[in-house]
Amino acid sequence: KTVNVDEPANGHFVKDFKLTTRSVVLVDIRGGEQQGWTNLERVWDLVDTKAEFIDYITENTNAYLVESDG
Repeated sequence: KTVNVDEPANGHFVKDFKLTTRSVVLVDIRGGEQQGWTNLERVWDLVDTKAEFIDYITENTNAYLVESDG
């Protein structure tokens, strides 16, 4: 889900996820409650290399799903 943190109603995400810039944050929500999260901070380092960017997102998403399911 894309969230615009510039909108007042979404501003809390900056503090909640300790954001310093736009980012990709994976959030584990179960039963309507947030269980955990991780910030994929390297997205801006890889944004110009499409294959590496996709690999980074895919690998970290898969790892997070395994970790949060365990």
